[in-house]
Amino acid sequence: RQSLHDVIREVATLYREAQKDLELILDLDDDLPSLNFDREQLRRVCVNLFDTAVQAMNQKGRLWVVTKYDTKRRRAVVTVADEGPGIAPEDQERLFVPYFTRKKTGTGLGLAIVRRIIMDHEGQIQAGNNQPRGAVFTFDLPV
Repeated sequence: RQSLHDVIREVATLYREAQKDLELILDLDDDLPSLNFDREQLRRVCVNLFDTAVQAMNQKGRLWVVTKYDTKRRRAVVTVADEGPGIAPEDQERLFVPYFTRKKTGTGLGLAIVRRIIMDHEGQIQAGNNQPRGAVFTFDLPV
């Protein structure tokens, strides 16, 4: 069992150093217990979600990472939100499909990998639009 917050902080530090115009806001729930997960895999989830957000915002803007412990369901809930252009309704269904991309560069595998890792950990992930703008990805994992 290990801390999901350690992984999030580690990846956040990398992005803070590499992306000068990115403001990363962490809001981590102190009540979140440690979980069973593959550290390398969850690190990749964070990197891929952060990358997706950073690219959507053209390397500048705010990125919020929030964790919450859902005590009723005994789930760790993680939200990654940005203030980019958001998700077009017609793309919503295809976001996690391998090779789907709206970028000029990239394989379209980032979110497909994220989804597979989350599902391998008996979790779920969904995407939606942030208010007033941007995209938000929420995943949960069993505690």
